[in-house]
Amino acid sequence: MTSPRPDELLEAFWSQTASLWDIQVKSWQQFLEAGQGVTQQQGGMPEPMQQWLQAQQQAWQQWGDALNQFNAAPTPGATQEPLADAVASNLRSALEVLSQATENMASRLEAADPQALAAIWSGLAAEYQRDLAGMPDKLRPARSEELQGIAQELSGTSPSPQARRYLERFVETMRVKATQGAEHYVDPEQVQVAPTPRELVFETGSLQLYRYRATTDAEHTPGRPPVLLIYSIINRPWILDLIPGFSIIAHLLERGLDVYLAEWKPAEPGCTDTLDDFIDPWLHDAMGCIQDLSGRERVGLFGYCIGGTLAAIYAARHPECVQSLVTLTTPLVSSGSGVLELLVNPALFPMDKIIADNEGVVPGKVVRHSIMAIKPYLEVLKWKAYYENLHDDRMMALFEPIDRWANDNPDLPGRVFESFVREIYQDDRLAKGETLIHGTPIDLKAIRAPLLNLVADEDWIVPIAAAERVPELVGSEIARNEIIPGPHVGIIMDPRTRPAWDLIADHVIDHALRHAAS
Repeated sequence: MTSPRPDELLEAFWSQTASLWDIQVKSWQQFLEAGQGVTQQQGGMPEPMQQWLQAQQQAWQQWGDALNQFNAAPTPGATQEPLADAVASNLRSALEVLSQATENMASRLEAADPQALAAIWSGLAAEYQRDLAGMPDKLRPARSEELQGIAQELSGTSPSPQARRYLERFVETMRVKATQGAEHYVDPEQVQVAPTPRELVFETGSLQLYRYRATTDAEHTPGRPPVLLIYSIINRPWILDLIPGFSIIAHLLERGLDVYLAEWKPAEPGCTDTLDDFIDPWLHDAMGCIQDLSGRERVGLFGYCIGGTLAAIYAARHPECVQSLVTLTTPLVSSGSGVLELLVNPALFPMDKIIADNEGVVPGKVVRHSIMAIKPYLEVLKWKAYYENLHDDRMMALFEPIDRWANDNPDLPGRVFESFVREIYQDDRLAKGETLIHGTPIDLKAIRAPLLNLVADEDWIVPIAAAERVPELVGSEIARNEIIPGPHVGIIMDPRTRPAWDLIADHVIDHALRHAAS
């Protein structure tokens, strides 16, 4: 037998992945047909939740069985055999990651308090219903004629540059998955990100303070209103400065702001960082540095996700330092149900054990794989978007840096993440005024700075039900919500949300000018 040509290999790959989509659609449709009612099993998880996990396990098994039919024949010269083996191996590895994550979730949930899980289920089921209802359309093959054309070109002697790029990228991705892990698509060392010039101006503890410079500004122009961006502790902050044209930091600079970023160092084994450390002295000392550099007594704060939580806590502890406050997809309270509530449930995510087993840190990959297990269909959609757009330079120019960011998962400081989960999701202590920083309660009503709270209408990480409550919890006379179209991450890097970026810039600039005029 002879080895398949590149076009035959890719056609077989496309055919197989299409059949895998069909398997997933059938699995999810069976779940939808189970309905949203909760039938509580004695001593176990709610029946629909169990059915969902069983359906996922069955789907992963069917995918694995299908892979057995995708083994390429040996080849004279072995030019295509490594590629065929890599394709099958990497698909199988991806299934193993998803299957193991789902199995871990099932075993933990089975041992959990059934009453607690039943309370979460109604919101969880509704969220899955919304997501999965449109899945058949999203998984329908797209760009089929283009892909067939590429296959035909590869069967000839002079394929176009576009067809060659498709094959080269496909081969490179198979190599990356073999060396970096099944969830990776690109070699992070080969993808350029964070193009905006910056300099480290201050460092204390686990906080590094960077100051950005507009490309048209050889020196920092005096008088620019300062704003401190406080990023989350999950993944890397350069999603705020992804690539040219997809950078909220560059946009804020263009609008005339003096932009600073609080970046948290990845946690290392033995980490003892606390929430107290993050707020005071680290953030407070960073604010002091900005005050000295800018000559301003008060600084605008802009926090994203958990960074917004940190910004709110700081603004409540030191209201005299904060000129204005912007919170973006920020959790200060629990939504009470849904996917994220499941993720932070002690049954699924035994925080104490994870921290103890990992010498004071929460491994970033634990968080990443837990999210993959909760919404595995997002990984399926990503795989589809990848193989349908490998020949599209414009699409890949954005896909590659986003993939690098999604899989760059530094370890989290265990005690800080534990405090965040407990104070907000498990005990609701922050909203009640019971969160302590160095023994002093944090009263969100002490926040006086004008507040702009941005809520993403497709956000499942910080749902609207939780995010839109921020204004009612603070003491600011000026406090408003703005609902922005898009998901949790898209709102900070997609230039189509530029109106939201302008709202942020306007809020910081207007209140800086008002203070200067008073």
